[in-house]
Amino acid sequence: MKKRYFFSIIAIVVILLLVGCSSEIKDTNDDESSLPEDYSSLIEEATTVNVKERFVSLTKTYDVYVDGKEIGSVSGEYVNITGDIFTLTDANGNEIAKEKQIKRWGVRLNRLANLMDQDGNTTGYIGEEYFTDFFSLSKYNFHIYDSNKNELGYTQEEIMSLYYEFNVYNALTGEILFNISKQLDMVDSYKIVKKQDSDISMKDIIFLTCIIDAIEDSIDDEE
Repeated sequence: MKKRYFFSIIAIVVILLLVGCSSEIKDTNDDESSLPEDYSSLIEEATTVNVKERFVSLTKTYDVYVDGKEIGSVSGEYVNITGDIFTLTDANGNEIAKEKQIKRWGVRLNRLANLMDQDGNTTGYIGEEYFTDFFSLSKYNFHIYDSNKNELGYTQEEIMSLYYEFNVYNALTGEILFNISKQLDMVDSYKIVKKQDSDISMKDIIFLTCIIDAIEDSIDDEE
């Protein structure tokens, strides 16, 4: 009788320990699942990003997708004095980065934009070079700079492509870093593919894609 009682006590203790452990594991999992997603890191770690212009919007707005999941949006506005401003926010509405038109330096750039992080610190620049001569295969190229104004990359339009397409090249080696291609869709839609890691941020390429689309839309409106 005493042995049976002793084993019953041990069994109860073991059951209580197991229940406590499972509850602790569940609580830990719940805590991890409740943590906010780091959308900024998701963007930087992605090899493919899709950017789609929103069908109905009061301002020029683009939704950003990674692996088919909407993880943020880019909203654009035009201010007569300061020029264009694009703001990248995550799915929770938190600002991740911003692109703002500024006074250009040099003579070859027709437009220059300051790239900033969520704290307003300058992370780089995007410059637009527009070609007006008849012999130029591309109407414009873009140049991407770091915060010290060192050129990291440049774009070149793929003239022979079936759809509108740009490559972003390493300024030193000429290797392709990113490919931006327009997709067949009801709205203006683009796919960004990272070909290799570099010092150029995926966020900067998202801004570049929105700039390219905005320019194309303005050209279409003029025509």
